[in-house]
Parts: sequence; C-alpha cells; structure tokens
Amino acid sequence: MPLSPASVEAGLVEVREVLGTMFGSSAENRDIGITGDVSLVDVDGPFVTLRLSGRFWHKRTDVMSRVATYLQSRIPEIADVTVEHPDQLDEHAT
Repeated sequence: MPLSPASVEAGLVEVREVLGTMFGSSAENRDIGITGDVSLVDVDGPFVTLRLSGRFWHKRTDVMSRVATYLQSRIPEIADVTVEHPDQLDEHAT
C-alpha cells in the first residue's frame, strides 16, 4: 500500500482484526474491561503519529511496537511510527 492517511487508517482497521485480543474491538474484550484503541493523529511525510486510548490486555509499549511493526510491513514507506504523547505509554493512562 502507498503511504497516505487513508492507507494508514486501512492498516489500523486490519491491525485491530489481526491483533484483536489487544483491543476493545470485541464484545468479549469490552465485557472484561479491555477498551483499548489506536487511532491516527497525523501523517507527516514518512512519519506516522498514533494515539493510544483505553485499557489494553498487553503493555502499552508492546501494543505500540506491534502496531508499528504491522503498519510498516503493510506500508514500507513508513519510516517511523510514534505515539502522540509519551504519557499514552503509561500503563495507567486511559
């Protein structure tokens, strides 16, 4: 896929399915309090910024790493994927 905001959004839809247990995208996960989500903040050239929100099953740093790896495998033009604010990697963030 070529790099664009639309392709990153499409990649995020895919990653929610592929890494489904990490996110609050299923009723089963939401029922046990897993409400985590990842959303696109910005695409600036080859740099992508994401937002983490909610509660994740896995460590937030692991979620971010796995999402970044997945997006970069689908969209090779991505040079780096970062989180909007470092506080979003705090396990107590929501």
